[in-house]
Amino acid sequence: MKLKSLITLILVLPIFMGVSCQKKMFEFTSNVNLNKTFVVSEDGSFLKIQTISDNEIRNLLDDLPKDAKVTDVTVSSLSVRIIPQADNGVKFLTLAGSIEDTKSKDGLFLGAEYPVPLIGVNAPFVGINNLIAGGLSKARANIKDIIMKNQFGDFELILEGTPKFIGNKLRLNVQVRIAIQIEYQQCVEVWDYLDAGEECTLESEN
Repeated sequence: MKLKSLITLILVLPIFMGVSCQKKMFEFTSNVNLNKTFVVSEDGSFLKIQTISDNEIRNLLDDLPKDAKVTDVTVSSLSVRIIPQADNGVKFLTLAGSIEDTKSKDGLFLGAEYPVPLIGVNAPFVGINNLIAGGLSKARANIKDIIMKNQFGDFELILEGTPKFIGNKLRLNVQVRIAIQIEYQQCVEVWDYLDAGEECTLESEN
């Protein structure tokens, strides 16, 4: 059972026991992933672009309660997974990523000094260290504006790669995962004696 579901069950259980209740406001966190796959079939360096649509971002809210009020959105991490195909001829690869919207293009990460080994189809997601502040801020701002301000407009995730050391035949899939943390408030019925939560003001705001 998910932690949020367990907490909600504990909070609402007294309702079914006939105990006097009231609505209190609580803060919750939802952790979701936005995954993009880049298919690479090149002999040498490549540049690939994946569009992140506003609909994709809004779909991240599907698991939130209908009466939830989102209070903040952050990008908590980026990770990458490289799956070489059977006819891939490269053992090491350097990667760089950037974010581009209608205003500008900003670097997200650089990996020129750290070649990534292509270890096989069972490769795990590996966290990307040393994220560039400008690109990370742009990614967060675009995602947050779509979720919290209901803005429209797509932006692009750009991936560049270069084979290193031996070979140049790149046949692989690169999966980039953006981990997003959504904080929200929700009013939940709890028993009168529970010393937790805050006064429920969400309904009066609607």
